[in-house]
Amino acid sequence: SNSIQGIYDDITFISEVTNTKEKGKKIVENTKSQIEDIAKKGKDIKNKKKVYFEIGPAPNLYSFGNSTFLNEMIELIGAENILKDENAWISPSAETIIDKNPDVILTNVNYIENPTDEIKGREGWENINAVKNNQVYQIDTNSSSRPSQHIIKALNEMAKAIYPNVYNN
Repeated sequence: SNSIQGIYDDITFISEVTNTKEKGKKIVENTKSQIEDIAKKGKDIKNKKKVYFEIGPAPNLYSFGNSTFLNEMIELIGAENILKDENAWISPSAETIIDKNPDVILTNVNYIENPTDEIKGREGWENINAVKNNQVYQIDTNSSSRPSQHIIKALNEMAKAIYPNVYNN
């Protein structure tokens, strides 16, 4: 799925073919309700933080632009993906990330030791606002990389990392 609606559609489809339609309906309703609660808070945020979400570490950076459920999640929280003008899954250059100067960096990389420290230690990244202000966070890999109802876990982690004063209440 490349959207949250696509995730709902997938859950509905799977529940229909497995003859568990009611269970699927409850999962979708519960997920929608939780996402709506987060989106309500996100709509009130005026000064949107710029976010870079890394799903593949250096030297071959990997991230995403628009037309992805992760981009939609960043927007729901009330933030802005620095790569939103790109389409789908992309491999940005380090220079692009440095130039766009994100306020917050998120990563779901879990196959290198201490990915947040690796990001903070990259040559040339010391002047990025997120690195200067120690705003680099690791997000649960499973819930942020697999399009299912479990995106709620990642959405909550992302919201609390980006806007702790709004979402930790």
